[in-house]
Amino acid sequence: MIKLIHISDLHLGKPFKAFYDKGEVLRQALIDVFNRIVDFAIQEDVKGVLIAGDLFDSNSVGKTINIIQGIIKKSGLNFYILPGAGQGGVAGHDALVQGSLYLRESWQMVPNAHIFKATDGEVFYDSDYKIAFYGKPTITYNQSPLPILDKHREALYHIALVHGSIQLHEHIDDYPFTLEEVAALDYQYVALGHWHRFNKYEYGGGMACYCGVAEILEKGGEGRGTFALICLKEGKVLSVECKPIGRFFNMKIPINVEQDLADLSHFIQENVYEPQNTILNIYLSGDIEINQYEYFKEALLDKLKEVFHVFLDDKDVRFNSKAVSYPANTVAGQFIRLMEEKLSLEPDEDKRQHMFRAMQIGIGLLAGEKDKKDLSLKEYLF
Repeated sequence: MIKLIHISDLHLGKPFKAFYDKGEVLRQALIDVFNRIVDFAIQEDVKGVLIAGDLFDSNSVGKTINIIQGIIKKSGLNFYILPGAGQGGVAGHDALVQGSLYLRESWQMVPNAHIFKATDGEVFYDSDYKIAFYGKPTITYNQSPLPILDKHREALYHIALVHGSIQLHEHIDDYPFTLEEVAALDYQYVALGHWHRFNKYEYGGGMACYCGVAEILEKGGEGRGTFALICLKEGKVLSVECKPIGRFFNMKIPINVEQDLADLSHFIQENVYEPQNTILNIYLSGDIEINQYEYFKEALLDKLKEVFHVFLDDKDVRFNSKAVSYPANTVAGQFIRLMEEKLSLEPDEDKRQHMFRAMQIGIGLLAGEKDKKDLSLKEYLF
């Protein structure tokens, strides 16, 4: 039996701006998970590691490239690397464009890294195991990234690496291709990248698979990071397993602002097992007086202070109790209703927070609870 590992979209060197001061911790976490995958591959006697695009977040990742080249070289494993997303000669991530990190001379010192650079596609052949690996860099956003090449005559196994989107409906247009087109390639396995959730698609005598991402480090994510372990035998794909590997666990939790925070504490204790390695996406809803909301949010975040990072989404919170207190024909009533409407329509979380703070200050001024002399310049400028 022959084993291969399939990973994609690791985005090494990502800035992680949404995580503020935790960026360096997360960049190291990506290097660490890459190391764990390599260690697993060595222990399992894996014959090749397939990287289906976006190994790096961009073509400017500093010393990260030297670290990864060192890990690959030291492992002695064969790595088959497909450059990532690009559009019209411009890199979306680590695309094969002018100045691409895959064009650096330092790769010549890593002979076990096989990088797909031919824009029309190319094949690498492992004669020891009779496996042909096919790949074509993604150059144009709305064209198929499938490597349509003549099959290697001596190969028993045909494996393709593709960075793009299965066209499940007509609105999918980023590096699109259909399952029918994949089946027509007649390869036993197609290692897919670009989508971040594990999914398998069977066709005829083969299978296409998105392996997920090794660390789910994004707002709105869910679950733990994964990779795919492929087992080949007698010219066929014997199995494809989704293997958990990530350090961090990404969770989604809906919370009603009218909920008792004591009940919430119990829920967190029961469901958040490793708070130091947990990323929480909290979706707030319900009715609350705007001046009470700030106290609720502070109390909530205090209960979550052991959690690695918390994303709060409050677009479904209704700040309507104050408006009832002020008739629509008053300045305060008109101001509150106008701000509530703007809050309900604003999709950007940071802008919502600024607008929410402005609404609080405005209500305080109009209600006589604050005076201009009590406000700092920072409050005026948010």
